[in-house]
Amino acid sequence: MADQFVGCVCEGSAEMAVIRVLLENDLLKFTEEDLINPNDMLLRNGREFSGRYLGARYPEKVKIFYIHDSHHEKFVLPKMTKQKAEVFNVITAPEIEILHIIDQDCHDTYRQKFKSKLKPSEFCKQKLRINYSKSYQYNYDYWNSKPKNLVKAIKEYDRVTSKPKGELNLSDLLK
Repeated sequence: MADQFVGCVCEGSAEMAVIRVLLENDLLKFTEEDLINPNDMLLRNGREFSGRYLGARYPEKVKIFYIHDSHHEKFVLPKMTKQKAEVFNVITAPEIEILHIIDQDCHDTYRQKFKSKLKPSEFCKQKLRINYSKSYQYNYDYWNSKPKNLVKAIKEYDRVTSKPKGELNLSDLLK
């Protein structure tokens, strides 16, 4: 039986790979069993999500964590299901690839020399000595081989960035 009811919605496959590694290594405040959509984390349409997952009766409000990189994009639920769920924006700005840059000890270099010229994904491809890909499999394999480094990168990201009021980042989901 789930302790809480959680929906997890990821912007893309790289974000989903990160969440999957954190789940499998028991590093999040919620578990796979708590998820109402464990096999459908890329469903970003609030109306469809609501129709598929919020029709059931839950003993408490469902927490939906929307993991994405935009401070402006929102996950919008239909009015009739807003009383059943609360959406939390988990921001990975400028892109989830910033975690790779931090893991490779290149965050200062990126911020000082390349931030205005290259998106983190391009920096990973051009400047880091890793064969970076945005694919689920690449990101899953990369982080699954070193989940402690993933947690360390997430915590460092939290330390060096500021969060606007009402937003979360991945560190807020860690145990």
